[in-house]
Amino acid sequence: MIPNNSKTYSLDVTQLLPLKAFYLGFALADNINLPKVREMVDESIEKCGEKEDFQTRKVFYLLLKCELNRDTDNVSKDRKIAKNFCEEEGFEIFFENYIKIINETSSRKTIVGGGAMSHVRQEKISDHDSYFGEDEFGWMSLQKIDYALESLGLSIENCSNKDLNFLHKVTLRDILDKHFRES
Repeated sequence: MIPNNSKTYSLDVTQLLPLKAFYLGFALADNINLPKVREMVDESIEKCGEKEDFQTRKVFYLLLKCELNRDTDNVSKDRKIAKNFCEEEGFEIFFENYIKIINETSSRKTIVGGGAMSHVRQEKISDHDSYFGEDEFGWMSLQKIDYALESLGLSIENCSNKDLNFLHKVTLRDILDKHFRES
């Protein structure tokens, strides 16, 4: 749920793009057309090429590719390519923020049960957790911890409506149309 706030604070692009790569990759991970999605991302990386104006876009697509391949054998290779590109082009902070997000959203192991009946459960990649806690009015309500935002020292309250809309509503198709419509 996107809160109805009118904060003027906007996320920095070094935070926004790694977050979008994570959220979009997380949302697309179970897509039945995932091979086609991966192909579209590869094509986008190629279209960005070496054009100086498109280097920030290329960082986004490289990070998205890492996220789409997070549970595959290609993840190490993809992360190395993204890291090297970011270092060569002066975008280190983008990759560093992405790795913070990865570390915070990676699988967690929890112990379920107790005594002889307990077992270790491996959690999947998670973008949030919910718990009961007090809201700003002191009422008990369901609260949400957004792991990706927390990894960068942020919360939903730090994000403008425009940022939240971009992070949670804008689709890959929307982004591709905007990036490559006029090129």
